[in-house]
Amino acid sequence: MAPRGRRSQKPLQRLLDSTAPAFILDDRRSVVFFNKGCEDLTGWLADDVQGRACDYAGAGTSHSLEAVLAALAPPAEVWAGQAARAPVYVPHKTRPSAARMIHFYPFPWGDSPAWTVLGVIQPVPSPGQPHQVPLSQRLHAELASVRHELRRRFAEDSLIIQSPAMQRVLQQLQVARAVESPVLIVGESGTGREHLARVLHYGSRLGRRSFTPLDSGLLQPHDLRRLVKQVARPSTRQPAVETLQPGTLFFRDIEQLAAETQQFLAETLSAAPELRVVASTTNPLERLVEQGRFRSDLFYALTSLTIALPPLRQRLEDVPLLAQFLLEERNRDGARQVTGFSDDTWRELQRYSWPGNVRELRAVVEEAHAAAAGALIRPQELPFRFRTGTEAQRHVAPPRVQPVPLEALLERVEREQIEAALAAAKQNKSRAAELLGINRPRLYRRMEQLGIVDLEGDPPAAE
Repeated sequence: MAPRGRRSQKPLQRLLDSTAPAFILDDRRSVVFFNKGCEDLTGWLADDVQGRACDYAGAGTSHSLEAVLAALAPPAEVWAGQAARAPVYVPHKTRPSAARMIHFYPFPWGDSPAWTVLGVIQPVPSPGQPHQVPLSQRLHAELASVRHELRRRFAEDSLIIQSPAMQRVLQQLQVARAVESPVLIVGESGTGREHLARVLHYGSRLGRRSFTPLDSGLLQPHDLRRLVKQVARPSTRQPAVETLQPGTLFFRDIEQLAAETQQFLAETLSAAPELRVVASTTNPLERLVEQGRFRSDLFYALTSLTIALPPLRQRLEDVPLLAQFLLEERNRDGARQVTGFSDDTWRELQRYSWPGNVRELRAVVEEAHAAAAGALIRPQELPFRFRTGTEAQRHVAPPRVQPVPLEALLERVEREQIEAALAAAKQNKSRAAELLGINRPRLYRRMEQLGIVDLEGDPPAAE
């Protein structure tokens, strides 16, 4: 069926026949036309792409066809008849992604009341050219860029990270992947401790094997011991399928283990060299060891490497991309497409302290996606409990600071920092001084003045 308006057919036909990348989506978001320019830009043939739906959602691997389809997806307002343009990173089948600007033009096709969309892909405008793009569309493109960079550096795109605190987590994760030592992940509930453990497992050599999660608080001690024996027992036969062989044993909330189970684990896990142990906790285990509630031998066995996951309130700069990522995950079901959040909504999300961390953010985004009436989520479409929580946080009186003697306070803080640096550096004074940003002789002087015991007794270096 020919589009209405004969006068526009020749220019449109010339565009479609040219080498400039152009494509057409029908009212079901399916690709019905994909010209030679698009084939050259993406490395995929029209036969591969035509008939596939373009969802406004984050894609999987960077070179996949799904990544191409996600890049071509118009913002939701285009399907309401509004022309738009959006910056994207267009993936190629074998080469690096290319930064481009897609212009979307909705137009009627035949007698159907629904819109068909023409997409024209052009180079990104130079800095001197004005090109105002809504925040939601910029975040869609930036999300693709961040995921592409994370895939390149860490071969993992399920961690959406920008803040310095989470960049440090990524550095620790990279170290943990290179070895097979036990790892302890410390963080509040909802920060994604188990997700990080799975990222660690599947990105390591043991990732070809199975990931076995065990809930330390829900399983009865005898059941947990039985399961650990089955997993940790050295196998005399190599399984036909390697994925059936245990690779990582993950203990959720390991601080909840009963005393007899702690002793059993300390004795058993050292005899399983082909099994990595990863544990998570919401409480610092050092404090539990001091209180006699956690075995010191198990503590030292689990803490070869420790990764501290910061709460979401300490990395609010991650909230926009995380929210956009979770929103685009919801777009994957294909039922509804939502472009992003209005500017007022972004301000509400970033003012909130997120006591439930990423888990709470996911729930808020999912409910808002279901309630959205248009292309952008408005503040009134955020869940009622989120809005009441935000209002409650605004009216909480700040805690009143009680004055204390300043000299004693400064000495206590300095003592704590020096002792923490020495512990982190395993009593290596040069390394501890480096962590504190001072030279080694100054560290020795302050240790002597504060009465900090030198556990190794090595002499101070000359100034």
